[in-house]
Amino acid sequence: MTANDIMMAKSGSEDMIEKIFLKYKSYISKKSQSFYIKGGDIEDLQQEGYIGLLKAIKYFDCSKDVNFNSFAYLCIKRQMLTAIRNSNTAKNQGLNEAVTQEDGVENFLYTSEKSLELYTPEEITLGKELLSSLNKFLEIKLTPLEKRVATYLLNEYKYIEIAEKLNEEPKKIDNCIQRIKRKVCIFLKKYNTN
Repeated sequence: MTANDIMMAKSGSEDMIEKIFLKYKSYISKKSQSFYIKGGDIEDLQQEGYIGLLKAIKYFDCSKDVNFNSFAYLCIKRQMLTAIRNSNTAKNQGLNEAVTQEDGVENFLYTSEKSLELYTPEEITLGKELLSSLNKFLEIKLTPLEKRVATYLLNEYKYIEIAEKLNEEPKKIDNCIQRIKRKVCIFLKKYNTN
């Protein structure tokens, strides 16, 4: 998506919004299958995904050096997780327990429970600084294999799929993922103590 496409969608172009929806349809479908709510269904989560996509269009700042694709993925995922969390309020918790069907990656990549619209500008700025620092840290600390594995992880591949793509043994990829997680934890501990 170009900045012009996003600006057209922001200004209410139904054709452009439909084009963006079509582009993200498969991601929303795949992401909605990653979660389960007792008493709910996939269509509910897909609808939340589209709400997240609309928020991404509305709040995306074309003047910033940020990729819309990454921002949209984040908004879609957070909207779904917020919907799951809201369905698990105290009065509904016994009936509606949300679980992720992916093991590891989802918990590793999603650490905050706040909905996107609840972040202050300061928190967003600090988050961008954290991400920038983390990227620099990982660029130095990750081995070439770990960098390739991390790229696949961020694109939501499972470790078996990554092993197939990289023509490596699944155990080797699993070990690699564990090393990446440890390095991220080391970075976060140092970052939080500064």
